[in-house]
Amino acid sequence: MVYPFFRLSERNVIEIVSKLVELHLIDVLYTSDGKTYLTHEQLAKEIRDELIYNAGRINLVDLQQLLNVDYSHIEAKVNDMVKHDGHLTLVLGQLIDNSYRERLADEINDLLQEKGHVTIIELTKSYDLPADFIREVIDYYLGKRIKGQIDSYERDIVFTNAFVNRMKAQIRGALSAVTVPTTIGPVRQSVGCQEHLFHYVVITVLPSVLSRKDASDLLASCLKAKGNVIVCDSTIVASEKLVSQSMPAFSEIMTEKAEKAAKSHMSVLTSEPGPTSQGSVKITGLDDGSSAREDKKEQRRKKAATAGSSKKEGTGGREVKMKSTKKKGKGREVEEESEEDAPTQPAAKGKATKETAQEQRFMSVNEIQEVSFEKQPHLKECPSQLLTEIATQLHRPLTRQYQEVAKSIFIKSSGTDRKKTAVEVQDKINGLWVNTHLFEKGIKLFEEAVQINLVKHLLKTVCSDLANTVVLALASDNMVSVTSEENLTPEARLRLISTLPKESQDPLSRLHVTLNGHSLEDFFHQLELLCGPHHLGILLKKPDKRKERQLVFNHRLSLVEQLKTETDPAMGLHLAVVLLFQTMTQCMLHIPGRLVPSVIHHLTSLLDAEKMAVLTQMQDLIVKQHKMRSDQEHHDNELEDQVTKEMNTLLASVKDIALNTKKASAAAED
Repeated sequence: MVYPFFRLSERNVIEIVSKLVELHLIDVLYTSDGKTYLTHEQLAKEIRDELIYNAGRINLVDLQQLLNVDYSHIEAKVNDMVKHDGHLTLVLGQLIDNSYRERLADEINDLLQEKGHVTIIELTKSYDLPADFIREVIDYYLGKRIKGQIDSYERDIVFTNAFVNRMKAQIRGALSAVTVPTTIGPVRQSVGCQEHLFHYVVITVLPSVLSRKDASDLLASCLKAKGNVIVCDSTIVASEKLVSQSMPAFSEIMTEKAEKAAKSHMSVLTSEPGPTSQGSVKITGLDDGSSAREDKKEQRRKKAATAGSSKKEGTGGREVKMKSTKKKGKGREVEEESEEDAPTQPAAKGKATKETAQEQRFMSVNEIQEVSFEKQPHLKECPSQLLTEIATQLHRPLTRQYQEVAKSIFIKSSGTDRKKTAVEVQDKINGLWVNTHLFEKGIKLFEEAVQINLVKHLLKTVCSDLANTVVLALASDNMVSVTSEENLTPEARLRLISTLPKESQDPLSRLHVTLNGHSLEDFFHQLELLCGPHHLGILLKKPDKRKERQLVFNHRLSLVEQLKTETDPAMGLHLAVVLLFQTMTQCMLHIPGRLVPSVIHHLTSLLDAEKMAVLTQMQDLIVKQHKMRSDQEHHDNELEDQVTKEMNTLLASVKDIALNTKKASAAAED
């Protein structure tokens, strides 16, 4: 099928296009003469082509003439292009791309290298561009395409290092040529340099009005008039107020360190056992000179003894052989001198070592410098030499102040705090002692074979804690340093006992030995001896019936709370058995896990058969699980899971029996 061909007139085409535009079926732009239509994409393409043709910079007015499109369309399209393309910039009606910016930077660099310096005002006039745009180009390409630097005083000037060196040489030459007093203005005009650059160079070229010797003499004369001034490295002067203001920054650190040292008897206390007292204690750094006087007296006593013996030996020598008297006398003199010098050198060395240790006891100079820098913002801009000098000035005053604080804290802890500690120790010892007696009542209800094991366990646990408390209390009374008061092992306890005076060592050693035996009476005897007036002076009080019932009741409540939250079957059975024993006998019991079967056997006569069956079943399951875990060769995970499941199910019944069983049944049986 052939369609007819129609030739439309220009007017018809215009009407058709206008109708399509009106219906928003097409979007085209008219040229200024109305003879040509352009799409938006075609307009953008032609704008880019013209921009490339004009080396990356073109005026929008020129674009309107070249493309024959209304200026409003050109402006709208250019704004849209700039918005979506970061390489394009619209500056005062001119479209500029990155290629022009790079070429502009290269031209500025060429001009800068040729002249040595350029100003933004000159560049604005040369390129007919705003100063902000040129400054932006310079800032972006400085150090990349533009080899120079911006004046720090006047940001509109860019210069090279070669230009600065050239100006410096010219200014130095001009100043060298001055033979009479001359003002700065004519010299600057002759050189042809900017004013600010000229003054900057002049300051670096001109020598100081004072020589180093003049400055030292002037400083020395000023220091004579004002004594509260410190000089650092012959270049820095500061007042002593700067040093005194730094002292409060160390108060918190000093207090914490002194408290820690006083509590642990370390750094503040050193044990110096003498021939008469093993536990004598001296506060280091707080020596009042008595030790030095004692050392001198001891030296004089030795010298006198040495001199007396030398005289006797000399007399005997003269009686035997008169010829060798002079020679022997010289020998004795040399001998005496060597004997006198020998003890002096170690004493001096020991004294120097002691003084050094005392000086470094609080902080070293470097540590003081670090703290001063961190905690005092106004010192952060100070030179390192000044910080070192301040730290050196602070070292001795801080050390003395630290020793005074440590002494006051130690004296305080030795007075009021020690009284408070003595009360706490007395309460703790009495509490453990009463608990031990209450546990002993429960132990006596068992057979002799079981009693021995229960007593051994009680001695290893509660009695060991009681012994540790006594040892630590006596150590504190004798000012013996204790590194850690918690979890004192038997070996550590024995080592600590060996550091105490002889009168305390013997009874403490016997107390330590009773812990490895199986007699509570021996332990109680040694404990009462140590708590007597010759040692701790603590009165061991036996509770009355009312208080004893209260202690037993509180112990039961504690067991109930533990049992309610316990999820481990083995531990649950352990707590349940102890709780049942206390319910049926009204006696507290302290047992290890391996003796739980013995307690269950004892409960056979106190509980009915149904409850005993549940306890026995749980015991058998726990033993079975333990054997399966011990036998790694024939280990069966499924069987172990089944046993664990049965134990968890049975745990609720065990808890119910322990929590709900009353003594009424036992009373009825009685």
